Amino acid sequence: GQGPCAISKALALLVPETVPLMDDAAIAFLTGALPMPATADEPKAPAALFVPMLDAFASAVLAAEPALIALARAHTQVPLDATQVLDRLLWVDSWGHRVLKLSA
Repeated sequence: GQGPCAISKALALLVPETVPLMDDAAIAFLTGALPMPATADEPKAPAALFVPMLDAFASAVLAAEPALIALARAHTQVPLDATQVLDRLLWVDSWGHRVLKLSA
């Protein structure tokens, strides 16, 4: 179990503005490199997916930076930057939760 999930947990404590949490669902959702897991209990992603996931995450942050900055500014309880906003959105959405209730 020393794949991207374990590595990112340690690095996210040290550099949260750079490294997202990389559980298998986040990797599957953002990169498509894994099948979507049913549970987070047994991470299976190999360590070789750490750099591709970090690259995909950085590209996604750059592509959506203005919107992420706007969301970060709107969140007043805790200061966040664009990468931290995407990290939280990715974690929630990758497990199938809705962040916003959209009308049809």
